[in-house]
Amino acid sequence: MSGLELLELLPARNIFAERLPQNASHMTEFNLDVVEFRALMHSGVLAVGEVRTVSKGGFASTLPLVNIYELDGGKLRPIRVYNDHDAGLGAAGLPE
Repeated sequence: MSGLELLELLPARNIFAERLPQNASHMTEFNLDVVEFRALMHSGVLAVGEVRTVSKGGFASTLPLVNIYELDGGKLRPIRVYNDHDAGLGAAGLPE
């Protein structure tokens, strides 16, 4: 499966909801906003956006997010998550 084919599957499988952290139960809000998808060579997709959370104690936080999704033999490999835009792009082999 190519990166473009994987990109087409992401919304249908709701892959973000499937992979939310187990410790999200202490949050009153958890928003993952993806603003850009890029197909990568070798069956991968890069998602760029931000994560906004509010804890039960009222602490609000916003972090940049770059996720790299890859398939290996038709199965999703562990998602690589970066909270630094340039580091995520570099890990995907893209210019920063």
